Amino acid sequence: VRLGIGGDSGSGSANLSAQLANAAPGQTMQIRVRLSCLAAAGAPVDKLNRAFSLTASEPLRIEISDIRLAEGAPTDRCDP
Repeated sequence: VRLGIGGDSGSGSANLSAQLANAAPGQTMQIRVRLSCLAAAGAPVDKLNRAFSLTASEPLRIEISDIRLAEGAPTDRCDP
């Protein structure tokens, strides 16, 4: 499962599979992805026109209640 953002000049995504692997049905969880990680993956974070995409290689059922751009903790890491 990948979370992506993009613009006319490219896009970038982060792998969320590890965070979602042990999620139980109905479990609430928070996942953070640093903008710097998405930028390192090619996302033009200064000129976005697609602020959110989610892709999966298999069928996926997920409920999303809140998406926001916010300053992250320095300990958040990038997953390839």
